[in-house]
Amino acid sequence: WMKLAQDTGGNVLSIEDFDSKDGAENLGLALSRDFNSRLDATENTDGIPAFRAGLNKILNGLTNEINAIFRQGANIYGNRHGDVIKDEFGNDVIDDETGKPSTYNLDLFLKIDEKLPLQMGNIKINPLFSDLNNMPLSLTGDTGDFQIGRMLVDLTNTDVFNDGNSYSTVDEQYASFILNFGQAANIAISGAETQENVLTAASEKLSAVSGVSMDEELSNMIKFQYSYTAASK
Repeated sequence: WMKLAQDTGGNVLSIEDFDSKDGAENLGLALSRDFNSRLDATENTDGIPAFRAGLNKILNGLTNEINAIFRQGANIYGNRHGDVIKDEFGNDVIDDETGKPSTYNLDLFLKIDEKLPLQMGNIKINPLFSDLNNMPLSLTGDTGDFQIGRMLVDLTNTDVFNDGNSYSTVDEQYASFILNFGQAANIAISGAETQENVLTAASEKLSAVSGVSMDEELSNMIKFQYSYTAASK
């Protein structure tokens, strides 16, 4: 909990402890960024598990940042993330499972399985956006305001990840991942070629010592088998 609450001096706070909902969401985003930086902390420091963790780290960081931006906007109908859904008579729409009023979820990316984080194999686009008018692209709610779009563009230069020594953007983190992946691939290919050369040399030495050619012996066995079959007939 101390690690999760490091941005608040070690205190675990609830949304009621803030003067505004925005303050809580900003803190949540800060904690999410810290979590993104720790996603690749795995016992497997190389190989496929490590690269999978690295991709999940980038994916989780990018999707959370985009969702955080979408939560600030309003769609063409004036709806914002968290607003209570009303029916045609102006009454609150009640959620059958929770018994509480249903609210708009304007996150672009959703989890397939809520028990797991946003990661490869557990991410989908919000079906609400099959109607593009539902996309919250206006920061103020005014017609022609496309500030949310500009914020998405500016995300290219936003520091999202922190490795403990320096901050990096999504592009920088992805470029670093591709570089490491390429280096690991070259090392693996080189290692495989070396092992193949060692195996070839060992096989040649074995043949030289034994004086036996496996291909020749197999050929002789087939020849003798046919000879035996013919003689028995």
